[in-house]
Amino acid sequence: MPDTKLVRGFLPSSSGLHFPNSWPKDTPALVVPTPLGHLRFGDASRGLCGGMVLTAADLWTAGRPPPARTEAPPAGSRELNFLTRRLLDSWDLPGGAFRYYECMNLPDADSSSRTGVWRRTAELLPSICAELDADRVCPLGVVTVKSWRPTDLGKNHQVLAYGYSREQDGQDDMVLNVYDPNQPDVDSVIIRCDTTAQRAPEGQLDIPHPVRGVFPIRWSPHDPSGLLADDQESGRPPDG
Repeated sequence: MPDTKLVRGFLPSSSGLHFPNSWPKDTPALVVPTPLGHLRFGDASRGLCGGMVLTAADLWTAGRPPPARTEAPPAGSRELNFLTRRLLDSWDLPGGAFRYYECMNLPDADSSSRTGVWRRTAELLPSICAELDADRVCPLGVVTVKSWRPTDLGKNHQVLAYGYSREQDGQDDMVLNVYDPNQPDVDSVIIRCDTTAQRAPEGQLDIPHPVRGVFPIRWSPHDPSGLLADDQESGRPPDG
């Protein structure tokens, strides 16, 4: 029988954001009011997975349920601005971006001169499990592409681990239960990792590239109360 751990009470269907990581093209990710007008930054249609992951972690840590809305918040809303700021936090600049870039340039398997990204992942699994054993959710960076181009950093992904199981059926796999912002309310998403670093991780993620490796993201909780401010001020219930 596998050893299993789930963070108490956390499931994507109840604790994850209920709307998908999807916005119309050219939706500004951040709108800042100024005396000269509103300044618009970024493009949310390129994805805000890291912001959604940290926001779900913030809500869980604070003991707050996620907003009830099932449609992505609109441009200029406090919710979308909050997600965008947490997206920037999830990159843990500048070191976090370098970590993705370093992994993007590693070989898959170990070579005579370099440790591969599969080995890096296997070595980090105990620290991921330690967070989960302590009943803390664990944001993960997901390395997908092999590239030297910094412009490809955005092709990577982020998810939130909330459980694991050890399977010793001849393959020594560690299966991570994750909230994938691209698949709201789905409790069955996993990433299967080979603890011997002989095979690539297998992810059931809704992304266009295969999973090459994962690592825990350095983060700290933020107050998520601003997520509900729009609804509280208007006196209307959340969408959905």
